[in-house]
Amino acid sequence: MREIAFYIASNDDLPALATLRWRLKAGDDAPLQGEDFELFVGAFTRHERAAQARGDCVHWIADVNGAPVAAMSVVVVRKVTSPEGAERRWAYLTNCYVLAEHRNTGVGSRLLQAIQSWAKDQAFECIIVWPSERAFPFYERSEFQRPEDMLVWTAPPGD
Repeated sequence: MREIAFYIASNDDLPALATLRWRLKAGDDAPLQGEDFELFVGAFTRHERAAQARGDCVHWIADVNGAPVAAMSVVVVRKVTSPEGAERRWAYLTNCYVLAEHRNTGVGSRLLQAIQSWAKDQAFECIIVWPSERAFPFYERSEFQRPEDMLVWTAPPGD
């Protein structure tokens, strides 16, 4: 029987998160060894430990039978204090990845639901995500909508 757990990652989970991030960026079949991989895991662990300590990022894990199989990360964006309230925030969802053998099994959808529930409990105003074209239906099934009032500035390429 398959036991699934969804939880906020601790510092102890950062190497597993680094491995999932490596797979997301380098490819599902990228080797999990070698100097590049080891350097990446070390850098990821250092940077994300600091981000977690500052409260800038909350990493979530989906665990199946004791093994991390999916991750999603929430970057916390604090809004400037206003008369409407001092603790106003929104979330940027990124680093969304499910191991290939667990895709289309509901793991990703259930992890996203856990994050949405948590964000609601934490009084986040919204969650934004920049999905790939292929992922739009996944997010739309979870009530994400394409805004009409957003503007984006993109820095020109460097010299």
